[in-house]
Amino acid sequence: MKFEFVTGANILGVYKNFVDVVADSKKLYSREDWDEINVLYEALDSRKNAVEKDLASSDNLKIAGLKIRFASIAATHRGGTKVKENAESKK
Repeated sequence: MKFEFVTGANILGVYKNFVDVVADSKKLYSREDWDEINVLYEALDSRKNAVEKDLASSDNLKIAGLKIRFASIAATHRGGTKVKENAESKK
């Protein structure tokens, strides 16, 4: 995935939307969903690196905050799905 539609002008909105959707649905995702989300996130992050020269420094700081928010959500909820799957497999 290249996210070629993402530009320096719209990337903040794309990051915000991505993190908001993940935050809103975090309890619904399976471990496989989290794996896919991680692939999408890495592709978006790669695109950010490609358009960074066109990115306003204030947007860059806001994206850094969104990245921290995403990391904390993923760390908290992705691990929980694995624990839940292990518990269900023992039933």
